[in-house]
Amino acid sequence: FEGRFGRAERLAQHALVDTSLAGAASLVAARAAHRMQESERRDRWLEAAGDEPGAWHAQLMTSAELALEEKRPEDALAAIEPLRGGGPRPLHAMRLSLRAYEMAEDWSSLLQTLRELEKRDALHPAAIRGLKIRAYRALFSEPQADAGFVQRLHASLAPSDLAIDEVVEAAVRAFARVDLPDQAARAIERALEARFADSLVSLYAELDAVPARERLANAERWRVRYGDDAVLLATLGRLCAAGELWGKAE
Repeated sequence: FEGRFGRAERLAQHALVDTSLAGAASLVAARAAHRMQESERRDRWLEAAGDEPGAWHAQLMTSAELALEEKRPEDALAAIEPLRGGGPRPLHAMRLSLRAYEMAEDWSSLLQTLRELEKRDALHPAAIRGLKIRAYRALFSEPQADAGFVQRLHASLAPSDLAIDEVVEAAVRAFARVDLPDQAARAIERALEARFADSLVSLYAELDAVPARERLANAERWRVRYGDDAVLLATLGRLCAAGELWGKAE
């Protein structure tokens, strides 16, 4: 804790004579060697800790943490895997898995772990929201995401996911990219029935494959409901111009 890592490793070596302390001492030494970038010594200490009674779980957790610090998500996940077993996983193991999946850009596994943490109220809502936005943006924009994939992914979204404007926006752009403009429009319309969002209103104006008059009718309803928001008025103007309603556009 003082940052005197060489001394910590030496003291841990002396503590090995007490078998009740050997597991913890080996893990202290492993962390100290890691801080000194002595990876071979660190790995020997970790291996020694795994042989000590009662230290196996701590050794796996420590191995995962240190692997993540070195940007080795696959090794971190391999260390955590034996902890799955039966019953709920330890929260710390789940948080480490989450970091590993994010680092490896395994967005489907990240979302699955995120849902478990969300159920257990084990992560700050702002962190959950940010990770969902990043994951769904990546999934919806995958090069191999065809119409079927986009539809299935959108259908899998929970109500809490659909309450995030950026997630809806990612889905809408994906629908438009795979030539499903009507589904893109419906996604925005459902969201704007629940709440007002400038970004979704602006995006609605870009869906040129959907008739302008149809979009205009919906936008006028939103104006009655939400008032003269500047972005909404600009969208109305664009839609009127697209429908050649020049006076109203002006």
